[in-house]
Amino acid sequence: MKYPMALLLIPVISLLNPLKGIRWSKCLFVLACFLTSMTNAAVRNITFELLRKLDFEDVLVGANPALIFITPGECSICERFESVYLEFAADPLYTGITIDLLNFQGDIYHVNSSIVPWNIPLESPVILLADSERKLPYCGYLHHLHLTNAIHQFSNGVRSARLTDANFEHDTQASTGSTTGDWLIIFDLVNTSALQVYDGLALSLHARGISLGIVDPSKSTQTGKRFDVSRQPSEQPSMLMLHRSQVYRYSGTLKRFDFAPVLQFALNSFHEHQAHAIPRPRMQFDEILDWTVEHYLELEAQYGSFVILVAGIFVLFLVASSIGLLLVTCFWMAGSFEHAEKVGRTGSSSVDVDDEPLHEAGDNAEEHRSMRKLKEN
Repeated sequence: MKYPMALLLIPVISLLNPLKGIRWSKCLFVLACFLTSMTNAAVRNITFELLRKLDFEDVLVGANPALIFITPGECSICERFESVYLEFAADPLYTGITIDLLNFQGDIYHVNSSIVPWNIPLESPVILLADSERKLPYCGYLHHLHLTNAIHQFSNGVRSARLTDANFEHDTQASTGSTTGDWLIIFDLVNTSALQVYDGLALSLHARGISLGIVDPSKSTQTGKRFDVSRQPSEQPSMLMLHRSQVYRYSGTLKRFDFAPVLQFALNSFHEHQAHAIPRPRMQFDEILDWTVEHYLELEAQYGSFVILVAGIFVLFLVASSIGLLLVTCFWMAGSFEHAEKVGRTGSSSVDVDDEPLHEAGDNAEEHRSMRKLKEN
């Protein structure tokens, strides 16, 4: 029977039916259907093709996301996925409700497939969290509590920070002692698929108080040089931990989307790796110096050390000659101005002397004075 609980309530409905004004029969029938649906529809087993058609528009942003367990059938860790899957399926606080009469959908899905949808670059088995806007993989430990914490972070809209040369220092406050908390910085080539995965990783890290920042070293070259991270191959990202004015550099070999060592490093063992003070932000002088050294090394590799040495001596001679010529010109101009000033002073003094009356001595002095007075009159 499809509704056994409803059949059990038929005698009760018949007893309450004489009570007028109260529609007990309809209320109890709806309650019976509701309880029946809860016992029959905890999890949906669907095909991969049906999963791709779902858009999860009914899962609102901020609510608990839909959980999608994708397993290939048989694998070494499939049992652990199945264990977590069964725990959530039996969890009455999370399990979705499917009412057959109203055609509602559940919140937990199980898919047997070796392919992961939505261009997520991971392999099955995997757990996905989905709502009407985001579809992210779960990258944390396979445990009911850890997955629950990640679900809460997903509902709060947590994601990884996209860090660039322009916003790195502002967002991380690295040089001021990481006032924004601990940061795990991953240098990797960034694209839409990779950011989906790193957003999923950010859920587990943020639940433990660690912010995740992603830097593309091919675009943010100043930040890469600041932390001595060069442009690495796409399969070999670099990882740093910013903690209390110290930067801890992961010394092992890190493969892309291998999150076991990432979680181990960020949550437990980063103190065991090489640490040094967080370097200051780079200035324009650092860029000029790096540009000079970089071009010198390129020319040396192309033309040889001897040619570069001769060219350097020639350039140094030209620079010294130019500076010397500039100094000689400045001194000459300064001397010319000084000479002109002296000549001007001498001319003015001679005019003043001519204007003054000459001292007249002798017997005719009085006569000369009289004649001058007559002329003035």
